[in-house]
Amino acid sequence: MPVSIVGGRSSGKSVFVSLLINTAIKYSVRMNRHFRVYMDPLTNKVVGEMLYSLKKSSWPPATIKGSLLEYKFSFGYSNHFQRFLLTIKEGYAKISEKMFSTTQISRGELFDTITFKLIDIAGEDVELLSSFIEESRESGLPLSEVLTPSLQYALNSDVIIFLIDAEKVTSDRTEKKYDEMMQYDILMSQLYSFVGRYRSRFEKKTPLYPVFVLTKFDAIDPSIRRYLGVSDDFIRWIERFSVDKDLRWKFFHKFMSTFFKQSLSQIYGVVLAGTELEDAPIFLSYVMTELNEEGVLVPKIVKKGQSNEILYSITEYEAFIRYFGKIANKISDKKRREEEEYAAGIG
Repeated sequence: MPVSIVGGRSSGKSVFVSLLINTAIKYSVRMNRHFRVYMDPLTNKVVGEMLYSLKKSSWPPATIKGSLLEYKFSFGYSNHFQRFLLTIKEGYAKISEKMFSTTQISRGELFDTITFKLIDIAGEDVELLSSFIEESRESGLPLSEVLTPSLQYALNSDVIIFLIDAEKVTSDRTEKKYDEMMQYDILMSQLYSFVGRYRSRFEKKTPLYPVFVLTKFDAIDPSIRRYLGVSDDFIRWIERFSVDKDLRWKFFHKFMSTFFKQSLSQIYGVVLAGTELEDAPIFLSYVMTELNEEGVLVPKIVKKGQSNEILYSITEYEAFIRYFGKIANKISDKKRREEEEYAAGIG
């Protein structure tokens, strides 16, 4: 079952995906009975090159160009019973394949698989949302016939991950950045509103699992972080944040109500259009940086043993992966196939 990742221009999609995959790689090696990750050959190449850029202390391209919809990766989760079967398969198969029928089960069948597909909705695309609605109204055509294929795919997804660029926040009205922040709030509020309106027109209601991710958390001015209740040692604070569910929404509410109030009003308001966004989990993303020889901020890399590692919010990315493990049985590719087969059967 596909998952869409959407965000405005320069919201950090490439870095987010790179760090998510980097965490998934580490997590799948360490927790291989619980979790696996699969990337098709093209995605291996693209993600590998993005991770290579980060580990060489440079940023990956801001926007992935080309056949964007072909870049896919899958997360596989096993539950306690599935892991029990996996243990039987791996242990007793060495004695005799005839002793247990479970040895005929493919390992892949013991994992609930979620397929992610990277969708890039730039700020310019969000600006077109109102024109899509107007075109639909004037022509009498359904929205599904006037939207771009990538936007349709994103809006039809069962999971939509909304990236929110935390670097844009400021309290100084004299800065150009303040104007950009206000425009960003308008654009993102349009996106949330449009999601609610679009999904309310589905003939068959399907559950939506929204997720919010604040990207570039490290770029927030320290005085603003302190106002939001974040300690100066924000790395330690985030480690606590990763295990405190109540802290997540309290912080998100204060952050959004301070800087993106219109967007927050729509996150709450789309329930009136039949869509739920307000119970979505919240995650934070950052990459530690340092100045290079040219005085440019670049990813900070440290040596751990013989390995070069990126310094980033890994506890948050692991929490993100675990969250999807909790809902994997509801949104897995296998679940979708069963629903489609059932629908075809009664049709």
